[in-house]
Amino acid sequence: ARKRTPRQMRELYKVAKVVMDKHMPAGEAVTYEAVMFDCLVLVGEDVNGIHHIDLPFPRKYRFNHLDLVEAASKLGSMLTHYSTNLCDFLPFKLAMLQWAAVSDRNVHIYFSSVGLKLRSFCSCATSCRGMLASAYAFAALHPLASVELLYPEQYGEWQFGWDTHNLRAALGRIFHPTFVRYVPVPAAVLDAQGGSSASSSLSQRMFQAALNWGWTERPQARSSLP
Repeated sequence: ARKRTPRQMRELYKVAKVVMDKHMPAGEAVTYEAVMFDCLVLVGEDVNGIHHIDLPFPRKYRFNHLDLVEAASKLGSMLTHYSTNLCDFLPFKLAMLQWAAVSDRNVHIYFSSVGLKLRSFCSCATSCRGMLASAYAFAALHPLASVELLYPEQYGEWQFGWDTHNLRAALGRIFHPTFVRYVPVPAAVLDAQGGSSASSSLSQRMFQAALNWGWTERPQARSSLP
């Protein structure tokens, strides 16, 4: 196939009934192209050939890649019952016809989160765990968004280090470039939000700070995840 032009391959597909691929180190185009031309496909049960996600058709169209006798037997049966077997590949063909639309939709969903921002805050270690869980859920749904996590400066970042480490690891596993900032809120800022400590709880003042404090731009504190 590699020595033929695309036009020559199309002509071959038009007259072929079965296309066999004995060794599949990767998802090769020949199997997909063959199905689009109403060819049956027989693949070696080796490397990529064993993956049902890549090649979603019944196992009877797979063979032991070291057993050519089995392959010849299956080829004969497939040719004899070509019309009946072709029905097994119809869902695969229909799915491929929709790939372009599905890809366009997924790209739109992925990039629609550009510019979105989430600001969350915590006033104690317990609320920090809830905050991090919310941030993870938000990042998973909006991969290109920005997340800003506020905590009282006087507590020290070390008190939240264990949880923030877990968040970084969790976000890293979803392979999204979510931007996460950990921002200490100074006591002076907290005192200016919602009144003094005597008339307003720390949680209330953190809430006001999250609402009123401008988005910080600190490149050195900005982490890109993966």
